[in-house]
Amino acid sequence: MILVGVEDFLVDKIKALLSAWKFQVMTALNEDDALTMARNLHPTFILCQFWEEDSVLDAKKLSGKLAEHAELVHVPLYVYSKESLSIEAMKTFKGDRLISYTATSDLLKKLELFLGTISPK
Repeated sequence: MILVGVEDFLVDKIKALLSAWKFQVMTALNEDDALTMARNLHPTFILCQFWEEDSVLDAKKLSGKLAEHAELVHVPLYVYSKESLSIEAMKTFKGDRLISYTATSDLLKKLELFLGTISPK
């Protein structure tokens, strides 16, 4: 799986959780690197941070780029977003594709629940 994020502390925490669930985790800092990795690795899913500055990280752009490549349209893209940004994130990412959180501990709990729905530990 590919983890895309700009906050090192958060990325490290999420990566540790995913690794504990036996996922092989590759990290990317931006949507272009994530797309390149996805084309080479064909991941089971991508988890991307929703960032308020599109010039830093643009989850919407990544979603569009994945849809442009026939070999990647099946790769699920999930987005994690601070609650304060979730209204903007909800404009693009619906339902279970968006994980909204208030604090790091909240995000990790929600990710743990999410992982339980897609993969037995």
